[in-house]
Amino acid sequence: MPLPEAALKIALQSVSKVLVVDECRRSGNLSEGLMTWLEENLPMPKAWLTAEDSFIATCPAYAATLTTKDGIIAAVLDLAKQKT
Repeated sequence: MPLPEAALKIALQSVSKVLVVDECRRSGNLSEGLMTWLEENLPMPKAWLTAEDSFIATCPAYAATLTTKDGIIAAVLDLAKQKT
């Protein structure tokens, strides 16, 4: 913190769509701030895939809310369909 805004603008200037994938919960993490910044600063299609908001599980239950390979693939395909 804070987000490296100038570096982000440079890094993203050659892309037309952005998918942010975060294994953390949807609320209260870095990707939430990143998505807010992207929405306010870059007019392009974007999508955001996170773990579900939940209590912090332990043991085998920890993975129950995480993103999956299939979820990431579905998010990429949905984003790819959006017009730039």
